[in-house]
Amino acid sequence: GYMKPLKHPENSPLCDPSLVDEMFYQIPEILEHHEQFLEQVLDCVNQWHDKQTIGHVLIQS
Repeated sequence: GYMKPLKHPENSPLCDPSLVDEMFYQIPEILEHHEQFLEQVLDCVNQWHDKQTIGHVLIQS
């Protein structure tokens, strides 16, 4: 990822840390949402059968 390296003090000449926060402000929330979505999809895949669907996972997310 780009966010953590850009926030390191030694990289501040490249990009102001407050600008990094502004550019990536929603990334942690998006990552959390995607991790939860992945868990739900994996649950479906692990219990897969002939009539299995994943539409409910898409609607819930």
